[in-house]
Amino acid sequence: MAKQITNKSQGIKSAVKSAMREPDKKQLFIMALIIAVLGFMLYSNTFNHLYVLDDYPTIKENKLTKKGLAGIPEIVKNSYWYGNDGKNDMFYRPLSVVMFAVEWEFWPDNPKAGHIINVILYALTGFLLFFTLRKLFINQSVLLPFAAGLLFMAHPLHTEVVANIKSRDEIMTFLFFLISLYTLLDYARKGTVLSLVVSLISFFLALTSKESAIIFLFVFPLALFYYTDLTIKKNAITMAWFVAVASVYMIIRASVLDNQLLGDVVSIIDNTVVKCDYPHRFATAMVIIGTYIKLLIFPHPLVYDYSYATFKIVGLDNIWALLSILIYAGIGYYMLKNFLKKDTIVFSLVVYILPVILVSNIFFLTRSTAAERMLYLPSLGFVIILVILLARFFKTDIVKSNFSNVSSLIKNNAKLFGVIGVLLLAYSYKSYTRAAVWKNNMSLFKTDLEYIPNSARAQYSYANDLTQNLVKDSIRTAAEQEKAYNEAMTGLNKALQIHEGYFEPYFALGQLASYKKDYVKSIELYKKAMSYNREYHFLYNNIGNNYFRLNQFDTAMKYLNIAITMHPDYAEAYSNIGSVYFTRGMQKEAIESYNKAIEYDPKYYDAYKNMGSAYGILKDYNKAMDYFFKAMKIKSNDPDLYTFIGMTYGFMGDAANAKTYNDKAAELRQARGK
Repeated sequence: MAKQITNKSQGIKSAVKSAMREPDKKQLFIMALIIAVLGFMLYSNTFNHLYVLDDYPTIKENKLTKKGLAGIPEIVKNSYWYGNDGKNDMFYRPLSVVMFAVEWEFWPDNPKAGHIINVILYALTGFLLFFTLRKLFINQSVLLPFAAGLLFMAHPLHTEVVANIKSRDEIMTFLFFLISLYTLLDYARKGTVLSLVVSLISFFLALTSKESAIIFLFVFPLALFYYTDLTIKKNAITMAWFVAVASVYMIIRASVLDNQLLGDVVSIIDNTVVKCDYPHRFATAMVIIGTYIKLLIFPHPLVYDYSYATFKIVGLDNIWALLSILIYAGIGYYMLKNFLKKDTIVFSLVVYILPVILVSNIFFLTRSTAAERMLYLPSLGFVIILVILLARFFKTDIVKSNFSNVSSLIKNNAKLFGVIGVLLLAYSYKSYTRAAVWKNNMSLFKTDLEYIPNSARAQYSYANDLTQNLVKDSIRTAAEQEKAYNEAMTGLNKALQIHEGYFEPYFALGQLASYKKDYVKSIELYKKAMSYNREYHFLYNNIGNNYFRLNQFDTAMKYLNIAITMHPDYAEAYSNIGSVYFTRGMQKEAIESYNKAIEYDPKYYDAYKNMGSAYGILKDYNKAMDYFFKAMKIKSNDPDLYTFIGMTYGFMGDAANAKTYNDKAAELRQARGK
């Protein structure tokens, strides 16, 4: 007669211990490998994806990352975002940024490398997850780590973590959590000092990946209390080492950051509840963490953004806030009631709740309203509980010895694995198709806007992506350009309807006005944006460029020089100053400014093209051609560049090449409908 699960204090308890033997190591390896391969296959479709979202400020537009190996000393001495915004506050997470710098050194401006590495690391976490859970639940069936590992790897909430290179910090934190926990358990059971050292080092690396690893100071002692024979005194002594490591990290963090809190005042765009009184903040936060449970159970729809005003501000009379409060109160009651019983569900709830509470905005404000990546570690607690509850429901005979291979394990627990199989199919389909959406910004922004029309950032992001394509002349035909312009205008105005004080849409509207050659309107819009944010150096550059186009050169130079003062390595501003000098006939000064632009951005196309024109004016045609062809290596589809080359060949007396390049220019213009 099948033995039923009756001991809740161990979650899933094995059959009579005397009848048990250790599963074959080869079979354990195969199980871990299956979990890892599942994770790898689910995200193999991201290998050819581009940079997306925060990949830009963290990698592509990060001056420290782009220095490659040479940037590492600065990375470890500055904040997470320092290479992008120059502010040394908020976050100290050097490990993932160092990894990005190494990748840039060997694969510069190549997102493929980052995506492949993310997927490999994710697969590795799956492999280690199985063995860590196996060591943690040593007196329980191998079924639990195997089933939980499969569900964890397939859960669709992980798509943001794996498909967005920037979320390497989440992957590395979890990876080092597993290593640290595994070796800590090894130390607790065998007393191996080396295991403790490895555990401490891994914990420190987890902290340098993301500060949220600090919660492991609560997870680890609970794991030792529940799953080892360590005395409370020995547990406390062991954890003192981890507190010491955390203290070292905090001292380093304090010495590096100018401000360890949230730096500048958190924007309402980033965090919806930032301006609420506490009762409304608490109620809204409860709705949000209630939504987290819903997404863990039914992960649809998934979106990249939950900022203002995806969630409405609600009070304590809101039905969803009250329901969430009741659910979490019930969870809290269950945990208190069963804590001393060493219930695995209680342990799993701790793994879920601690990281959720940390980012919930209940006890202190965070930078974000909500995010799916915040459920990466909590989802582990969820899948463990799910497997335990399913096993109890089916009264599963937990087999620890009666299987010879993976297929027999599944066969002997057919009902349980039947349900898990259905979940895996559903999860896998959702993860694979959702990962495909993360191909690039346009794909992500356009897809998700359908589900979050009330998000000011979502409206802005899609419209801004269209705007940048127009400004960069990346849209081919006139009809497509007009369609993109109209959609961009609609989206930007919707963003401002949601939040009138949102300065980025004003900036993008200024770009669109400039695109339409309405430079006076553009300046007006930029100055409106400036009324909300005077520290944005791009504003001064663009205003200066508009005054240049209006032939107000002195005013143009005033704004461009402010941009340079604010951001001394601002290549575009130097190039625009060069254009002012060029128009004034001051070619030597123009060349000097273009050289500065190239010094700070060796791939700045306009600087090369304009440098060629400056040398052409000086009748130094060889140098002109040299810079024109350097420009062509960066951008080969600009009809104006072919015209300049054709003209220069004409000045050099080479009629054949002049005709070739002029014809190519005409061909490109015709293809674009110009």
